[in-house]
Amino acid sequence: MFVGEQGPYWSDHDWQVGDHLDHKAKKAYEALLRVSLLTPTSPKFQVFADSVRRLAQQDYNYTFSEGEEVHIRKLCTAC
Repeated sequence: MFVGEQGPYWSDHDWQVGDHLDHKAKKAYEALLRVSLLTPTSPKFQVFADSVRRLAQQDYNYTFSEGEEVHIRKLCTAC
């Protein structure tokens, strides 16, 4: 399991904003654990992702936007 931050969705979300609620926000963040799925980066996954993009265009007339990633969790929810 991968625990940590990955990608723009998990960007830096700091608890400290410089207001009177910083101490409460710090307590809340101390109790928070963010867990995400590891995004595959292998060449085999890249071939799969390219195939998904091609089939999405071919079969569903859907074109992935520039920089849009193929997300396994989105594909699995359709199963």
